Amino acid sequence: MTIYAAVGPYDARWWPSPLPGANLSYTETLSNVQASGDTVASASLAIEPSGTGELHATSLSVSGYTLTAKLSGGQPGRVYRNLLTITGSSGAVWQMVVWLEVSAEAAIPPCPSPAPAPGFGTSITWTA
Repeated sequence: MTIYAAVGPYDARWWPSPLPGANLSYTETLSNVQASGDTVASASLAIEPSGTGELHATSLSVSGYTLTAKLSGGQPGRVYRNLLTITGSSGAVWQMVVWLEVSAEAAIPPCPSPAPAPGFGTSITWTA
């Protein structure tokens, strides 16, 4: 199995900040998969930190080379790391990290509170 980094280690990718508790959809164009000539066989998303009240994925889908993740929850002021893992029909694997900070605009200090689980939670998966 070959793993390709979809984005270089210093190319920070960020999704727009939601308000705490918002339910929003985020999209990511899988241009590196498309450029390779491969097709998407499966995709998964894991979010760090995890636990009760933290940001979590409610759905994940892929149409052509566009991935859509629906996210919900999150603690005000917390920065989340979203790990996308894409597997092509050829067996090649691409990984991409996308960051997201939940807005602290409407928060009551102190925030953010400590995360219940500092590591990645259970991933959500889409399969063609």
